[in-house]
Amino acid sequence: MRIAVVSDDYKQVTGKCGKARRFLIFSGEMGGEPQLMARLELAVEQPDYHDLHEDEVTPHPIDGHVMITGEAGEGITERLARRDVDVRITPETDPTTAARLYLQNALPASDPHPHNEDGTCPGDH
Repeated sequence: MRIAVVSDDYKQVTGKCGKARRFLIFSGEMGGEPQLMARLELAVEQPDYHDLHEDEVTPHPIDGHVMITGEAGEGITERLARRDVDVRITPETDPTTAARLYLQNALPASDPHPHNEDGTCPGDH
């Protein structure tokens, strides 16, 4: 399986997953050890998931992956599930440790943040 860890600096697990443009891509099997396969940075012309808010057809390189992130909202987790992306929100900050804990079914979890009453995202976007 492929695990995409959101990491703005390729050193720590970061968020927001909808605006993420950098990922560490791991490969591994449940119960095994993760192997770092690649650093992925979306090209300027490639849309992030926030850009694809209303679009479930345009492919994204993380479609079909497990995505580990430090932060995500309820709406994005629901939309990404329709793209076969299994979003896991965690307080774990080390990318390799996060991937390993996921494969051991032991990744600490955080809840997605709710949207505002008017349906908008809280925060800076």
